[in-house]
Amino acid sequence: MLKYATSGMASVDKYVEELGEKADDCVKEVFDYLQAVETVKKSRDEHQVAGFVENYRLMREHVPTWMMKSKEVCDLICLMCVRVCL
Repeated sequence: MLKYATSGMASVDKYVEELGEKADDCVKEVFDYLQAVETVKKSRDEHQVAGFVENYRLMREHVPTWMMKSKEVCDLICLMCVRVCL
């Protein structure tokens, strides 16, 4: 996480690639999560974004503002917020 915060996703990609088979499941899960966040930030496909929101339990802060106009994405974000509150 620190490498992502300080150097960005390219640095994390390189690090995980260097680890190769040595990377444990936790590292792989975090890497997959960070890839999902990066994909959502750049995606123009509301169905793809909705899938990532649901699968990775992304919150409002992960989704671009303009994507909140999508009913599917907005509904999933609201559902995630309700689950967190309960």
